[in-house]
Amino acid sequence: MFNGYNGTNAGSIYAAAETVSHEVGHTLGLRHDGGSYGSNSSYYEGHGSGNTSWGTIMGAPFINADENVTTWSKGEYIGADNQEDDLGIITGSVSNAYVSGNGFTYRVDDYGNSFNTAYTLSGVAPSCFGIIERNTDVDWFRFSTGTGSVSLSIRNACRVFSANGDGTFSTQYLDGLGPNLYISAQLFDANGLLIATSPRLDRLDVSFNLSLTAGDYYLSVEGVGFGTPLANPPSGFSDYGSLGQYLITSTFTTGVASGSPVVITAITDNVGTIQGSVADGARTNDTTPTLTGTFGGATAGAALATGETLRIYRNGAVAGNATVTVVAAGQSTWSYTPATPLTSNGIYAFTAQVIDGAGNKGPLSPSRSIVLDTTAPTQTVSITSVSDNTGPVQGVVAAGGRTNDTSPTLSGALSAPLGQGDSLKLYNGTTLLLDAVVDNTALTWSATPSLSTDGTYTITARVVDAAGNQGPASASRSLILDTTAPTQAVAINNITDNVGTIQGSVANGASTNDTTPTLTGTFGGATAGAALATGEILRIYRNGAVAGNATVTVVATGQSTWTYTPATPLTINGSYSFTAQVIDGAGNGGPLSLSRSIVLRAPISTPAQDTLTGIAASSDIYLLPQLSSSLLGPAAAPTYDTITSFEASDKLQVSGLTYNAKLTTSSGTAAGLDPSQLTAILPATWAANSARAFKVSGFNGTFVALNNNLAGFQSDQDAILFLNAYNPSSTNPIGIL
Repeated sequence: MFNGYNGTNAGSIYAAAETVSHEVGHTLGLRHDGGSYGSNSSYYEGHGSGNTSWGTIMGAPFINADENVTTWSKGEYIGADNQEDDLGIITGSVSNAYVSGNGFTYRVDDYGNSFNTAYTLSGVAPSCFGIIERNTDVDWFRFSTGTGSVSLSIRNACRVFSANGDGTFSTQYLDGLGPNLYISAQLFDANGLLIATSPRLDRLDVSFNLSLTAGDYYLSVEGVGFGTPLANPPSGFSDYGSLGQYLITSTFTTGVASGSPVVITAITDNVGTIQGSVADGARTNDTTPTLTGTFGGATAGAALATGETLRIYRNGAVAGNATVTVVAAGQSTWSYTPATPLTSNGIYAFTAQVIDGAGNKGPLSPSRSIVLDTTAPTQTVSITSVSDNTGPVQGVVAAGGRTNDTSPTLSGALSAPLGQGDSLKLYNGTTLLLDAVVDNTALTWSATPSLSTDGTYTITARVVDAAGNQGPASASRSLILDTTAPTQAVAINNITDNVGTIQGSVANGASTNDTTPTLTGTFGGATAGAALATGEILRIYRNGAVAGNATVTVVATGQSTWTYTPATPLTINGSYSFTAQVIDGAGNGGPLSLSRSIVLRAPISTPAQDTLTGIAASSDIYLLPQLSSSLLGPAAAPTYDTITSFEASDKLQVSGLTYNAKLTTSSGTAAGLDPSQLTAILPATWAANSARAFKVSGFNGTFVALNNNLAGFQSDQDAILFLNAYNPSSTNPIGIL
């Protein structure tokens, strides 16, 4: 709870602290404590006088600020009208009409609760701050003293952190005001024999002033009740809420052994999956851990005197002697490994000190403890999926399958939630990969390991506790990491139009009306008999997206080939760029082919062929509404538009297009008008938006070809006109606007 300290305006501070604690209690679901005894039945004001006067926090002890001890309550006083378990409601183990489990817990116990787990008070005047967290808590301490006087004081205290003004803080221990703890303490010798018990007086602090012989001693501290709170008139309080902070101060007599200070600097776990230094109070499954430390303070070259040993104690009993290494130019060190393995799970507290030949003991080291835990977790784990998240082939990787993802995602399930300190670890064989991320509610997990080298990975998962004990391993899940790309070269040699009046090879970038054109090409370079390896495919991409897979034909004595026809028709009036490459089973892509493109257009009906006759000596302009108005007819029997009386002063014009051309020579003579016969005259390099004159065998006159915005001749787009009996020259040009 909140409390004040015994300073200026103590009454106001007390009342404020008690009121705050009271209101926090309401926030956590606590109701008022009242009763039939006293003047206020709704708010119990408390009873008694002096140091042990008492009131319940959920009553009104702050009225007159005259109750010295205040605690949480469950109605263990005369006339109480509320038996709610305050501590149970606060910590969530008990519910009432207002709350169903707050979710808080008790503080972690700060000191051992038994003779064998006692915390060591080192030096000749040690002090120690502690907390009694619950009414079953008993804090144990151990100290060594020489023969002579020993004084111990245990009192209620507040730990305060005061700002120094420079960003740092100083720690102070102040007397508590309105404390919650009535302290009981007992003193024992090394054999567990009770030497002294604190008197049950009308005061909250405890002190011992004794004359002791040299040796080891033990001190226990706990919270207890006082008086008879159910009597009439009542006094004191039960031990239910006797909890809180305390401070031990002491003075011991220095021993006579000549040994210098000893420190345990590390306890090392040397077995299992979790090895290395074990933090003070942490868990380990090593039954023969190695203790190491320093000896002789900062004195260089410190050594044991003749007859001295550096003794190790385990839970207060002699465990053995350490081996000391003298460091001439620095601090000397020592090490100790138990000759006999530890056998029982539990807490082991180690201390060390120098013992001389006469049995005199030097200063006892601070204790360092471990929790031995050799009990393996019982949760079972399964690996349900491995996912590839990169490259052209993604998704679930089959058991034993290939992947090129160096950080695949593994996921799975576990049979029960992880306990405190547990982790779910993934292994490749016996090599730890990483810890998984676990959803303790859904009982699922996922992990993304980093795989560094190609090869087979056999992955298992299991729960490992904080001590390094391993639960049962999952069934293994294997995968093959393969980041080596295929090397076979692929080429797209042709795209073929298979429909309509104009069929055959479609030039790169040319038009077609075939919505399912056939792509063909070669595979494997010039290597005879090239074939796809197991798991490989020859993939076709359309405008960068996967279109499908090609069918490969192995040619044993020549270059292997492939073919692909879209399963789904392409959309009319669009441009399509195709590429191809080999993809292996892991998703690695080989060299990408050069692209080959087509323009898909709707079929254009060839108009009826016209014969035009101009007006003599009148500078006629022959206007084409569009290029498609004067296309060649079908290749089997090509037809064409004819101008019968073209003159040097006449001009050709296409609506919406500008050529600014004057043709004075023929580009050559073609054997016929089949588009395949015009490739020499009108090659793929024929510039876009240009005109060309040419002859055809057997015709008296000149043909004029008018190109669109694509280079090369497209018979379904470019215009062809025949100028009957007209031959161009410098004096008889063919003018095109």
